[in-house]
Amino acid sequence: MAFSTQKAPVQNLSAVAVSGRNITVNAKATDGTAPYTYAVYYKKSDANVWRTAQNYSANSTIRFTVPQAGTYRVYVSIWDAEGRAANKDTLISVR
Repeated sequence: MAFSTQKAPVQNLSAVAVSGRNITVNAKATDGTAPYTYAVYYKKSDANVWRTAQNYSANSTIRFTVPQAGTYRVYVSIWDAEGRAANKDTLISVR
């Protein structure tokens, strides 16, 4: 039995606060095997509970609104067609 090894998807992540409490996340997968699905979660930096901004979807640009100003941790998970995952998070300040 032979198999080939593919790299897990790598992601580039940028998140920006736009006008008040709106956040736009742009995630990009490289390597891995297309198609990719993206999920985005967020929480206030001092909170314990994560909220879902987007369940797994082909949409790699995600826009959502946070409930109040503050510092938020945004977490993105990407899965490729072979079942490999890449995860990344970032802090963003919302004013």
